[in-house]
Amino acid sequence: MVDGWYYTGDICIAHENGGVDLLGRVDDLIRSGGENIHPGQIEEFLISHSAIRDVSVIGIPPKKWGEAVTACIVSDDIPAEDLERLFQNSELAQFKRPRIYVFLETIPRNATNKIIRRELRANVLRSRTKETNYKIVEV
Repeated sequence: MVDGWYYTGDICIAHENGGVDLLGRVDDLIRSGGENIHPGQIEEFLISHSAIRDVSVIGIPPKKWGEAVTACIVSDDIPAEDLERLFQNSELAQFKRPRIYVFLETIPRNATNKIIRRELRANVLRSRTKETNYKIVEV
């Protein structure tokens, strides 16, 4: 309990009409340059591209000002340069735009089809030091 509230770890927005929008989990927040970034907004933007079959956005350390926004993408061969052009025409804030793109065959999911971000993050970090089939592009 925190201030009389049960702490679930969920991040929500409460509306005046009593409605609540779930933004994600506290554990999923990416902290970069003094900003807290919710991966859901970036994921929604990326999945709208016709060549992207699946996506997850995570934070990858180290970076001078926190974590680097990292887009993990399952795609039919879309170049990172095309994604950068896509972001140039968007209203997404500059600090929310991915600095690293990781292209992979599948994104790990559990039995209820939720992304296992902890496993994905560990796999991406491992790929920096070991030979994997991940293609990593830093922009």
